[in-house]
Amino acid sequence: MTKIHKSGGSTPTEKLLSQLCEDTFLKLWSYPNPYKNDRKELCDLIVVFEEHVFIFFDRESRKFDNASKGISVTWKRWKTEVIDKQIKTLKGAERYIRTGKPIFIDSKRETRLPIVVPENARIHKFVVAHGVEETLRKVSGKDYSGSLAISYGEHTQSSAERPFCVELEKEDPVHILDSSNVETVLRELDTISDFTEFINDKEKTIGTCESLLYFGEHELLAHYFLSYDESQNKYRINPGNPNSSIIAADGLWEYFAKSESYKRRKEANEISYFWDKLIQQVCQDMLDGALLNDIDLERGQHLVSEMAREPRFVRRLLSEEIRKEVRGFPETDHTVLPKVKFICSQQKDKGYVFLQLKCPQTGDFENRYRPLRQKMLEVACGVIRNRFANLNTVIGIGQYASKFSNGNSRDFILLDCSEWTEERQTFYETENENFGFFKNENMQKTIRYAEDFPEQENRT
Repeated sequence: MTKIHKSGGSTPTEKLLSQLCEDTFLKLWSYPNPYKNDRKELCDLIVVFEEHVFIFFDRESRKFDNASKGISVTWKRWKTEVIDKQIKTLKGAERYIRTGKPIFIDSKRETRLPIVVPENARIHKFVVAHGVEETLRKVSGKDYSGSLAISYGEHTQSSAERPFCVELEKEDPVHILDSSNVETVLRELDTISDFTEFINDKEKTIGTCESLLYFGEHELLAHYFLSYDESQNKYRINPGNPNSSIIAADGLWEYFAKSESYKRRKEANEISYFWDKLIQQVCQDMLDGALLNDIDLERGQHLVSEMAREPRFVRRLLSEEIRKEVRGFPETDHTVLPKVKFICSQQKDKGYVFLQLKCPQTGDFENRYRPLRQKMLEVACGVIRNRFANLNTVIGIGQYASKFSNGNSRDFILLDCSEWTEERQTFYETENENFGFFKNENMQKTIRYAEDFPEQENRT
């Protein structure tokens, strides 16, 4: 794979959006400033992950800095420039994407978007608006976040004149973020899975409810987190009557963010960013064209997408299990057999194998020891599939034990187990006679559940 050079955004707000999206959607799937085949920009940023496409336009207008015509007139002009025009352009970008025409990540049209947009893509459209928050705080007369009011539903001609309220179509929803909440939303929903779950539920709610009103996307996000549907085992904006009108209260995010459960969740999630670092390591190697294992981004299943699919809560559990294994590696000067750990995924047909072995101090690493480590990792993954017939995908992560290695190269493999023949089963059992992986362990498959918002620990 050749090296891929990405834009970092042109304006300060575009650069912020680029960094936020790279953290949330990760490096392989987020591309600022893509171009059409006529050398015009398609949008300010595009994200493509499996069947989902997110297109962003980031716009700033300083019309309110010198508003000599009054609030109402200035609002109309600001909204026309920052919101209305961008919605039209977003719809044009969506039409272009659906034609299947090429998308480039550079203005010279030398490098195509390395991910193919599927024909059945679900396209989600976003405007990130800047330049109104200070005026909003001044005119509100209170401690206000400075976010726009957003309304989906039946609108009258008179309501359309209301300053600082953006009224949007239910049939073809566009999402409006602004300076006061774009960081909050993208940092709280900072995995592909979590962000997509929220947007899918929001779009479903818009399509089924009578109306939806909220005072900034962060307020709706707080409403979402506080509306857990136990029957569906997920957060829901509207877990009740689908035909009802929904209002997310002003100030809800401030209340939510000050709660003890929110603080405990943030603390518990800190370890989960180890998983993000693992994925970003592989992503950067791919973008640099330096990955040893060839992965085709355009088609097929690959390990980075499987790892990226895990939501924040599951990344927390995976990272905790790996940290436990790293700390538990024997401290001895003697030769130690490789240690392997099977870790379940939230998805019942997927699992992970984490392998550690002691790093040799001498010898030909690349030609002797690394191929051996890679073979061990593959065999361990194959043995796990033999133990659990429900697994269609096993991902292996192999490294030398951190206690005995200054630097730590890693190997990653994906074992596609969707077609598991007797020959493959026999092969891995035979190869495992040399290693003895999982032979003397109780391999009852268990998943350790924990709360996304951890309960307060009892202290005596």
